[in-house]
Amino acid sequence: MFTRSYLQGHKDSVNCLYCKDNILLSADSKTIRIWDLRINRSVKCLTGFNRDVEDMIIDDNEIITVASGNKIINFDTKNDKIINNTPTSILYEGKESKTLNCLLHLESFNQLVFCDEDYNIYCNNQMFHDKIHTGLISSIACDPI
Repeated sequence: MFTRSYLQGHKDSVNCLYCKDNILLSADSKTIRIWDLRINRSVKCLTGFNRDVEDMIIDDNEIITVASGNKIINFDTKNDKIINNTPTSILYEGKESKTLNCLLHLESFNQLVFCDEDYNIYCNNQMFHDKIHTGLISSIACDPI
């Protein structure tokens, strides 16, 4: 049986969600909200992205990795290093005109996989497959070995 509840706080339509344990991340065009599902409230809001947030993930250390525009950015939420919405680090920065999307963190291999709008797949910032696809990659997944 599901309990229905509503989370309110975004000013635009939500374009991606990510959930881990009691934490939910939601993003509209240029804002990420961090929700604590135990109390159904937004506990932090990240703003100031220059381009749309395309995808995001959170790992066991509460590091949020975000694909926004041409950048892959890390935020450290556990140590509360989201100060003035400044990222902890920029993991990857592509050409300004490009958009990155589809994040996947392979924790057992410590690898970050992402895609770009030119149908390329990157693994740890190195191109893994060059234009093997003929259309936009909208999702990636991995079956653990």
